[in-house]
Amino acid sequence: MLRIHTQHYNICSSFPEVPCRAALPLLEREGDAAAISSSNYTLYATMSDRVMRVLSQFSPALEVYSIDEAFEDLTPLSIDDLTEYGKTMRERVLQYTGLTVSVGIASTKCLCKIANEIVKHDPSYGGVLDLAALSDEEVDTLLSQVAIQDVWGIGRKYAGFLQKHGIMTAKDLKYADEQWIRKYLTVTGHRIVLEPRGISCIPLEIVRPTKKGIMCAKPLDRDKRLYRACRSRCLLRCPRSREIAEPGFTSSIPDGLSQNKSFEQVYPSLRELSHHSSSLPNFVYS
Repeated sequence: MLRIHTQHYNICSSFPEVPCRAALPLLEREGDAAAISSSNYTLYATMSDRVMRVLSQFSPALEVYSIDEAFEDLTPLSIDDLTEYGKTMRERVLQYTGLTVSVGIASTKCLCKIANEIVKHDPSYGGVLDLAALSDEEVDTLLSQVAIQDVWGIGRKYAGFLQKHGIMTAKDLKYADEQWIRKYLTVTGHRIVLEPRGISCIPLEIVRPTKKGIMCAKPLDRDKRLYRACRSRCLLRCPRSREIAEPGFTSSIPDGLSQNKSFEQVYPSLRELSHHSSSLPNFVYS
């Protein structure tokens, strides 16, 4: 993981390590602080949980968006000065975790993300920016400084497409034609256009919906030998699966498997069985 305190080298998050190491001498000559360290995701998760616990004290509606991002709904609260409230949040997180956070306050999620990015690159805001307290002209001035690829929800492919059509900044996207956006960026892109206008289209997800998956696999019911081998292996390795197996089922675990031998050792013709099973019909389930 590379942490760089400047952005003008076009080195950002998730950048490959080899080019980063090649850039280290240049960074040191320029006087920029740079360091390469290994990732510790267990520590990240622990610190993230501590930060989210602190943030939950400031609003009953908290969406944990990622390991280092969260959204809070401050609408039901009676707060006179949101900027001071954001500074209190920032100080509390620093006090309890030792971590410095940025706070962006706005009427929509997309504007919150934009405010947060502006704060990260401009120390004059003191880590907190309330776009809701600014006039439309002031907000447009800030949006004109945000590149289109930095807008939340605009990926690399969409960014290149929009740039070819003259949409270079978040302000350009804000005033883009809705029908044109809906035609080429679908409904999701249309929502992204409405968000910078102050129209909330992406609600808070207090409880994340269960993710659905689709998988395509080969049925094993016609190949009894391979099916029994797989089932026996699962029952051997997963004690819990024995408890949830259908009543009356008795597993027959081959001697080879009970001695921790590989499938290939116990079933030398496993590859041949897999080859024959390729002619079986596929099924899809979710």
